[in-house]
Amino acid sequence: MSTRFDADGFHSALDTVRLARRMTWIDVARATGVSAAMLSRMKHGAAPAADGLAALCRWGRLDVADFLTGAESPADEPGQDPITVAMLAIGQDRSLNRAARTALTTVLLTTYQQLLAMTAAAKTDA
Repeated sequence: MSTRFDADGFHSALDTVRLARRMTWIDVARATGVSAAMLSRMKHGAAPAADGLAALCRWGRLDVADFLTGAESPADEPGQDPITVAMLAIGQDRSLNRAARTALTTVLLTTYQQLLAMTAAAKTDA
């Protein structure tokens, strides 16, 4: 299987980060060194050069591997259910301190377990 870069997904993720930081695309260009013209072309599916991609990933705290289609993802590994993958991702998020990561994974796991129980109960009632 060939590996392809999901330029649209990457641009969407960048846009989410940009909006969360209340920045314009010009601000992103200045912060990353990637030209505003390239950022505009990315909106239409163009992929940035490797150095631009690295700068944008660093700025947005994004992992380029998340935008490679056809590549193995952690969810493809045996025994890696979605909740485990999510908790691993939270555990690696360095934008949160350790206490915040622990709190978030605790809330996520507790909620997930409650929803599993609700789902199982609904199946037995049906």
